[in-house]
Amino acid sequence: PDEAPVLLRPPADAFFERRVTLPALTRAEAGALIERRLGHPVQVPAGQEEWTPREALDLARLAPAEWDASIQEKARRDVEVAKLGRPATMLVAAMEELGPVSPSDDRLLARTGWTSSRASQVFRQLLDVGLVAYREVRGDRPGRPARLYELRPLRG
Repeated sequence: PDEAPVLLRPPADAFFERRVTLPALTRAEAGALIERRLGHPVQVPAGQEEWTPREALDLARLAPAEWDASIQEKARRDVEVAKLGRPATMLVAAMEELGPVSPSDDRLLARTGWTSSRASQVFRQLLDVGLVAYREVRGDRPGRPARLYELRPLRG
């Protein structure tokens, strides 16, 4: 829902007559979404009661043999993030929903209530322990490329 204004900016607003908001998914709903994506039945692994649509699709991209290892790796990452404290936990939760994001992303800043400087500090903390990686992207504004941070890929 918080991404809707960005996605519906002109001219994109002219292409969509209907908008569907996806809430968190139960394991059964995530399984149904993955089955539609893959085109064949699957068994969603245990490990979480609710899934974001992004998590369900990330799982769908893996081979079923990799699911348990992926879920265990996410659990290990969550433990490591928790050791870093509440700000790191907040940032990772936001990244799990938003995907790759920069410290100046308005959606991230609204979600956390931070300044971009504070977000940069927490990103640095996660980067120092290897929980995130970044890539530099050129935007439409002149100047230095922006750093787009993302969670390290889950090892399958």
